[in-house]
Amino acid sequence: MSVSLFLADRDLIEHLGVPLSREKLGETLQPQDTIRLTGDEARHIATVFRAKVGEVIDVCDGQGVVVRCEVLAGVSKNSVELLVLEVNTRPRRAPAFALVQGLAKGGRDEQAVETATELGVDQIIPWQAGRSVSVWADAKRAEKGRGKWQEVARASSKQSRRAYVPEVLPAMDTKALAEWINDEVKAGAVAIILHEEASESLTSTLRKLPGGLGETVPKIIVVIGPEGGIGIDEQRVLEVQGCVSAKLGENILRTSSAGPAALVVSWTVLGLW
Repeated sequence: MSVSLFLADRDLIEHLGVPLSREKLGETLQPQDTIRLTGDEARHIATVFRAKVGEVIDVCDGQGVVVRCEVLAGVSKNSVELLVLEVNTRPRRAPAFALVQGLAKGGRDEQAVETATELGVDQIIPWQAGRSVSVWADAKRAEKGRGKWQEVARASSKQSRRAYVPEVLPAMDTKALAEWINDEVKAGAVAIILHEEASESLTSTLRKLPGGLGETVPKIIVVIGPEGGIGIDEQRVLEVQGCVSAKLGENILRTSSAGPAALVVSWTVLGLW
């Protein structure tokens, strides 16, 4: 049975009574150190997970550092005392995978975020596409929507025992997305629009990556439209900025499943699965 993972990206971690910086977590802690975790995740460990003395758990900072710990005496409602057994920093998978997800109604965009996170997405960009029925009309609603997506990604990371929580960027309209993609492509990324009328398959497109298996490509960006698809004008705007269009099989997938399916295909073709 795998060891349960808990995200301590927001909780207070104390070592010898001194709060630890999460940025220095992997450099500071050593085996046999004793730490105290307080906050929401500590409460979850104590009252929901019902951790017992002697039980082994993983505590992660969400940025690759995983601390394997043994639960000590001192488990209470709001805190838990832990003995450090191992400290590991897990490397990021390369190339990185970014999902541009068109806003969709009925929670389908959040479903895409959840599943893509389980499958290993690294970055998520909410896209206010021309055909998006769901609209983040103002800055306040956009920030609230982004926060909700980030919470979905965080919960999904924890469930799937990921060492890295994917970053959800601020929502973009087509103009902002085109500029962002242009900058990423200039930096070496490959950007792909999934479109049912494309002449080349996603598999074929990926196999043409520089280096054969993508060793020289830092990031793969996949653009997924909303329920109504990607408008031809939007497609042309993004292609001008360096996107290529590709087809994901003969069937038309929902916006909630297209991104995760593309991720599975990508990992398989690149030999990462």
